[in-house]
Amino acid sequence: MPELIWKGKKRVINHHLEVPVRSLDRQYTYNGDEESDNKILHGDNLEA
Repeated sequence: MPELIWKGKKRVINHHLEVPVRSLDRQYTYNGDEESDNKILHGDNLEA
């Protein structure tokens, strides 16, 4: 099976375990009381 190999791969494999978990704050709403499952996330992709 083919494998992607690059310099520094061993350091990146578990990088997601080092990123702290953050909760998202509701800052904006649209159309008042209507609830929707759709969300727009704005920010750093590791935080969002």
